[in-house]
Order: sequence, then C-alpha cells, then structure tokens
Amino acid sequence: MQRWVGRYLIAVGLLHTAAGIVLYRQPLAAIIRAGGWNSVDPHFDRNTAFWFLVAGILFMLVGGLVDWLESQHLRPPGFLGYGLAALAAVAVFLMPLSGFWLFFPAAAALSRRAPAGGLDSAA
Repeated sequence: MQRWVGRYLIAVGLLHTAAGIVLYRQPLAAIIRAGGWNSVDPHFDRNTAFWFLVAGILFMLVGGLVDWLESQHLRPPGFLGYGLAALAAVAVFLMPLSGFWLFFPAAAALSRRAPAGGLDSAA
C-alpha cells in the first residue's frame, strides 16, 4: 500500500489554510485588533474566516490520522472514504467552483483500501 493519501489531505489542508489567510486577511486582522476574545460573533466576515481556517486545520488533522494509519500499515475504516466522497459530492453540487473536487482522489483511494465487511469495519 503506497503511503500518499494522508499526506495529500494534509497538503489540501495547508493549501486551504494558506488561502484562508490570504483571502480573509481583513477579517482576521479585525479579530486581532479586537483582541481575539469574543471577537468573531456577530460579524459574518469574521465567522467565515474563522470557519474557513478551522476547516483547513481539520483537513490536516484527518490527513495526519490517515498518514499515521498508512505508516502502521493499517487500513482506514470504510466510513472514512465513503463519508469523504459523500461530503465532496454534496459540496461540489452546492459549490461547483470550489476546491471540494480535491477530495475525490483521496475518497476513492480510502474507499478502495477499506477492509471488507461493511462501512464500519476498522482494521
């Protein structure tokens, strides 16, 4: 089993986070100017920036977990690949001009690597 899916997801997360820092630099600067504490709500632009960055970090965390599984020669649970595919499909349907397309290769690889025995098989 070639070790690439976790690293790929980490790269997607890094790209997402870097894009968020560039695209949302003004709302992020406003959060910093406000001192951070309780500075996101009720500002829509700050909320968008915050959740954009949180999503990137979550992508990196999932990628780190998948990379660790790959390094231990463990198969990921089936629900991970199928769930990622479902998330990407819904997101691409709602936002076709987005980076959600980047999840399909990882979802396909994770789904193929899942152990036999159903969506919830672990290893």
